[in-house]
Amino acid sequence: MKKCRAIYTLMTEPDFTYDKICELCDCSRNSLRNWVNEINSGSICRFLSEHMYKRQSVMMIKRDEIDAKIEEVAPPNAQYVRELLAKDFQIDRSLTQVRHFLHQCGYKFIRMGHVPGKADPEAQETWLKEMEETVFLQVNDGKAHLLFSDACHFVLGAFVTNAWCKTRKFLKSGAGRNRINVLGSVDATSKDFTHIENTTYIDANVVKDLLKKIREKYGPGEKIYMVMDNARYQHCQAVEDYAKSPEINIQIIFLPSYSPNLNIIERVWRFAKKTILYGKYFPTVKEFHETIRSFFSELNCKYQKNLESLLTLNFQRF
Repeated sequence: MKKCRAIYTLMTEPDFTYDKICELCDCSRNSLRNWVNEINSGSICRFLSEHMYKRQSVMMIKRDEIDAKIEEVAPPNAQYVRELLAKDFQIDRSLTQVRHFLHQCGYKFIRMGHVPGKADPEAQETWLKEMEETVFLQVNDGKAHLLFSDACHFVLGAFVTNAWCKTRKFLKSGAGRNRINVLGSVDATSKDFTHIENTTYIDANVVKDLLKKIREKYGPGEKIYMVMDNARYQHCQAVEDYAKSPEINIQIIFLPSYSPNLNIIERVWRFAKKTILYGKYFPTVKEFHETIRSFFSELNCKYQKNLESLLTLNFQRF
């Protein structure tokens, strides 16, 4: 600021005349005198103000309208916003100006999430409320165990992901469509993971094997709730009858339809893909299967800290 330089020079160089300071700071004698009077009168705020008129951007004048439109359409890129401004608001700006405006309004370029089209938010809220009033209370008091169960089918292929690189990289794709299935269950409190794997398919018998394995693991006297989705091999009479049998005695709680966001084991599957699959090439089926098996066999000991922060009972709501 010109005025600040002038006042600073005046205070640090007492031998300089007003004319000398005006010459150095490119200001008039009257301006310098007015600035000194402002300082002497104690009006520091007035002194620091620029007293300059700055024309407001048309985009900022129409900010509320533009903001509402952007929120409505969720543009995929800055070019889309630029075209939207030209079409709906008759404002023509460069991409740089558009990006600057978006940042000014608090927008960030964030990867979108997804939700099943048939998901029922009201049913999910009702389910969560019932769980909080009954099961969660028992689990928090140490009177019961709460497990979340589901299956994941890992298919050999190209696990493409984002990566830091100077030029675009190409990932080799594994040959064939071979897969390995993992039916797992995770304890919401201890984060302990129990699973069964195979290379054929998951059916009711595999689910029954998992229930038996869990009962043997926890012992006969422990109360166990298990949350499952509505897959046919889980939500069937054979599995429900087996779970209610005296030797198993596990209470199954089914999720509302289309509610993967309420099943915390989905986070385990995403973590597994991110940790061992994305950006990796598996030249043989054997290597692919061994990688999957090794990861889940070491999950509880090698990745316990990750599971502690990942598997909280905080759920995405829509």
